[in-house]
Amino acid sequence: MESHATRVPEGWTCDPDDLQGHFIPGTVGWEIARYYGLTDLKLVLMQTPDSGEMGYILRSKGRYYGGDLMSDSMFEIIRPKTLPAIMRAIGEEDFQGLRKKELKPIELTMEEGIEGAEGI
Repeated sequence: MESHATRVPEGWTCDPDDLQGHFIPGTVGWEIARYYGLTDLKLVLMQTPDSGEMGYILRSKGRYYGGDLMSDSMFEIIRPKTLPAIMRAIGEEDFQGLRKKELKPIELTMEEGIEGAEGI
């Protein structure tokens, strides 16, 4: 039986089969992340199609970020700091359970902008 700390919140998934194809080079999610200066992305949690929402949590360079694909905005998760604690907070209060810092768009250098873009 999985502990409460690692339980995936209702309406969310961390199943690799469900996450594949999102936030990879050439996708809308990847472009949004690049717009905010994020590279070396790993999608770790996403709302399910059945939920009717398009929220996500990803990890980049040791930090967690979230957002909604429909709004094109992203935020850094300031607290909690660990994925189990983030999942618990989302399960209890959705995104309101997170302390967030809205990200501002940045310009990437050509080298940064193409990181991870092999095969496009």
